[in-house]
Amino acid sequence: YRRLGSELMLHYTPEAHTTADVVRRAIIPASEAEECALATILMQGQSTFPGKMVTHNWGNLFRDLVAAVIADALGEHDYGMVARLLQEDISVLERALKRASRWHSTYWI
Repeated sequence: YRRLGSELMLHYTPEAHTTADVVRRAIIPASEAEECALATILMQGQSTFPGKMVTHNWGNLFRDLVAAVIADALGEHDYGMVARLLQEDISVLERALKRASRWHSTYWI
């Protein structure tokens, strides 16, 4: 998520772009050279099984999907604050995940 708007999908707007937009304009282009799933690249080819599986709607905001996953990892019941932090200061979330020993939690989306 951190790379959206800078390295990937330079025009990314959290309040506007859906999961479908991000998949088509960031995730697929980021993995097409390797001809594999982005998850395989991110996990350096290591088989990884999820701790949880997440369903979603392609038309919902990608920011909200990511916020819901992070909120779950942190044991939060609402993703609103997490969504705001994704836009304002993602480093707060990164530190919180590390402090909670949830940085390496795996989710299949």
